[in-house]
Amino acid sequence: MDPASTQPTILLVDDEDALREVLADFLRDCGYNIVSARSGGEAVQLFVKNRPDLILSDVRMPDGDAIFLLSKLRLLGDYPPVILISAHSDISENETLRLGAVRLIKKPFDLNTLLEAVRSCLPQSKT
Repeated sequence: MDPASTQPTILLVDDEDALREVLADFLRDCGYNIVSARSGGEAVQLFVKNRPDLILSDVRMPDGDAIFLLSKLRLLGDYPPVILISAHSDISENETLRLGAVRLIKKPFDLNTLLEAVRSCLPQSKT
């Protein structure tokens, strides 16, 4: 059995290339498979193809923001936990839950905070 096949897969969605690459490298180093998208629209396509264990998404992006992404995921049925990342103060934890995500991380954040959130959303047997 390929060891990579037992690692949880995270769909990472952010329109900022540099941040997406840093987060992807960090999460890969922590033992996760990463699939990356630049927009909510692209993320929907990758979700259908890859069926990730977790989605980590920026809130505001061109071509399909996190609200668009979550609405499309609801239409597709069962979807994994979604953690939203935002630099904007106008989105709250309550709004995050109302949208269908499980957690909100405010930018700037440290990588250990992100890792803790990711681990808390994945089954212990997979991490």
